[in-house]
Amino acid sequence: MRYTCDGSNTTPSFRWGSVPSSTAELALFLFKVDSSTPAAGGRSRVQASVEWAVAGLPPSIHAIPAGKLPHGAIAAGKPYSICPTKGSAGTYIFQLNAMSQRLRVAPHFDPTRLFQEAEGSTVGSGTFSSIYKRV
Repeated sequence: MRYTCDGSNTTPSFRWGSVPSSTAELALFLFKVDSSTPAAGGRSRVQASVEWAVAGLPPSIHAIPAGKLPHGAIAAGKPYSICPTKGSAGTYIFQLNAMSQRLRVAPHFDPTRLFQEAEGSTVGSGTFSSIYKRV
C-alpha cells in the first residue's frame, strides 16, 4: 500500500543483479494490465499499456532507492501511480530492460514509443508484477 495512491504514491525501490556485458543503458517501464470481460461466447482480451518509464539508467548501477532517480535518469509518461478504481484490483508490471545501445530521449518523451524503440536493442530483461486492490 505504501507505493500506491492510498499511501505515499512514490516509486518502490528496485534491486537487480548483473546485466549483460553488452549493456549500454537500462530502462525501467511500468505497465498497467487491463483485461476485458468477454461477451457471451467470446474471448477475454488482455491489454497492457505503458504508464510510466525511466530512461538513462547507467548499466553500472544495480539499485534505485524508493522515490528517487539516479543522476541523468529521465522519467516520462503519466506521473507514477499505482491506483486502480476504488473497489477494483489492478495488475501492474515493472520491467527492466538492458539495451545494447543508448536510447534517444528528451524530457517529456512518450513511454510507449520508448518501449517500442527499446524492443529493438534489448539484450536482456526482468519483470516484477503486482496486484493491488483498493477497498
